Amino acid sequence: MKIFLFKKKIEEILKANKNNDFSFLAILLYLLSLVYGLIIKFRLFLFRINILKSNKLNCNVISVGNITAGGTGKTPMTIYISEQITKIGYKCSVISRGYKGKESNKGGVVCDGKNILMTPEMAGDEPVLISEHLKNIPVVIGQNRFESGKLSLNLFKPDVIILDDAFSHIQLNRNINLVLLDASHPFGNNHLLPRGILREPLSSLKRADAVIITRSQYLTDTEKTHLLEKVQKYLSTNVPIFLSKHTPYIYKIIKNAETIFNHRINQNCLTNEIELIKNKEILAFSGIAKNNEFKKSLEYLGFKVKKFKDFPDHYRYNKQDLEDIIKESNDIEAIATTDKDYVKLDKKFNSKKMLIVISVKISFGRYEEKFNNLLKQLLDNTNGFFMV
Repeated sequence: MKIFLFKKKIEEILKANKNNDFSFLAILLYLLSLVYGLIIKFRLFLFRINILKSNKLNCNVISVGNITAGGTGKTPMTIYISEQITKIGYKCSVISRGYKGKESNKGGVVCDGKNILMTPEMAGDEPVLISEHLKNIPVVIGQNRFESGKLSLNLFKPDVIILDDAFSHIQLNRNINLVLLDASHPFGNNHLLPRGILREPLSSLKRADAVIITRSQYLTDTEKTHLLEKVQKYLSTNVPIFLSKHTPYIYKIIKNAETIFNHRINQNCLTNEIELIKNKEILAFSGIAKNNEFKKSLEYLGFKVKKFKDFPDHYRYNKQDLEDIIKESNDIEAIATTDKDYVKLDKKFNSKKMLIVISVKISFGRYEEKFNNLLKQLLDNTNGFFMV
C-alpha cells in the first residue's frame, strides 16, 4: 500500500501544472530531471555528429509520435494515417514497439493483413488493437524497430512503414516526423521526466515535419489561437500545425457472448435496442492513459454513466477484477469499455449484460484534405533519406 501511495504521489507531481511545489519529493524529481535532460541532450548530440548512427530502411518511413509521456492519441492517429496512405495508393505496414508484450524483445508479426496472429499478452495492447481496425495492412512488433522493419520489408514489401510511438527512437531513420500534442496539456508543466511529462527538451520539436494537436474539440477559438502561437515558436520555419478531433463511436456491442453489432462490418446498423440503452444507466471501466476522456466520450454519445471504474494504463485484468465489475453492474442495464480494453478481455468477460465497446476516430474537419495532401506531398517528394 505504501508503494502504491508513493507512486501515486509521484504521478501527481509529474502531471501537475503548477511549478510552485517545493516539497522534498518535487525537488528530488526536479534534480533527477536535470540529470535526465543532460543524458538526453548528450545522446542527441552523439547522433548529430554521427558517433551514434541511425539505421536506414529501403522504403519511406513515417513516425507517429509525441514529445510527452502519456496518451496523445497515437494509436487512432496511426490507424487513420495508415488508411489514408493506402487510399493515396501506397502499400504500407505498421511497426510498434509492442509495449509490455512478451514477444516484444524477439519481435514478430502480429497481423499479416488478414489474420491476427498474436494475443495482447504476446504483442501488447496497441498492436492488436491496430490490427483489429486495419484491413489488409500488416502489423509487426519489436523493440528493435530496424530489425522489425527489415522483417516487414522481406515479408510484405511495403512502400511505406509507419512507426507507432517513435519520435524519440532516432536509432531508425525516418522521412517524415509527425508529432502529436494533447490540446489540454501539450507540454505538461514544461519539465522533463520525472518532474514533468516531457520525454525530450522542447527544442526537439524542430525535428517535426508537422505537428498535430489532438482533442482540440474542447478548446475555444481564443484558446486555439493561443495554443498555436505557443507551439509555433518551438518549430522550424513553415512547419504546419493541424488541429484534430477525437470522435467517439460505438465499435461493437456484445450480448450473451455474441457480437450483435460490429461497426467495421456494417457502419449503419444501429438497432433500436442500442438507441434505447443510451437512455439507461451504465457502468463503465477503462485502463487507458486518460480514463476521464473515455468518460467524456460516453457522455458525448448520450450514455448515463452511473458507475465508473478506472484502472492504470495497459492494465491486465484478472479474474477477480472482472468478477467485481460484473457484481457492481447488477442493478445496471449495460457495461461499457474501450476497444483497447476489450482486446484484452478475450473470453474472460462472462457477464450477461450488454457490453458496449467504444472506439474513437480521428477527424481533421475542414482541414482533412489539406492534411492528406501534405502526406502525399511529403511522400511524393521524398528522395533518399535524411537524419533526424
